[in-house]
Amino acid sequence: MTDLDSLYRELRFWLPMITAFGLVIKGYLSAKANVSGWMEKLLDNHLVHIEEAAVSTHEATKQTNVLLTESAGKLDMLQATVSDHNEKDLQVWAAVTQNLTILRERTRACNPSRKASAKRKK
Repeated sequence: MTDLDSLYRELRFWLPMITAFGLVIKGYLSAKANVSGWMEKLLDNHLVHIEEAAVSTHEATKQTNVLLTESAGKLDMLQATVSDHNEKDLQVWAAVTQNLTILRERTRACNPSRKASAKRKK
C-alpha cells in the first residue's frame, strides 16, 4: 500500500505542475499562431494594393511601349517625307533662281537702253 500511496502523492504533486506547464506551452503556441495569422492577414491586405498597382503599371507600360513603337515608325516615315520634301523644295528653288538669272540676263541683253536709263537715274 505504501507504493500506491507514494505514487498517489507523487502524482498529486507533479500532475498539476505538468498540466500548468502544458497549458502555458499550449497558450504560447496558440498565441503565436494567432499573431502570425493576424500579421499575415495585415500584410496581405497591405500588399494587395501594391500588387494591384504593380500589375496596372505593368499593363500601362506594355501599352506605352506598343504606342511608342508605332510612333517611332511613324516618326521615321515623317522624317523621310520631310527630308524628301525639303530636297524637292531645294531643287525647285534652285531652278527658280536659275530661271530668274536667265531672265535677268536676257532682259539686259535685249534692252541696252534700260542699262543707260538705269545709270542716269542713279
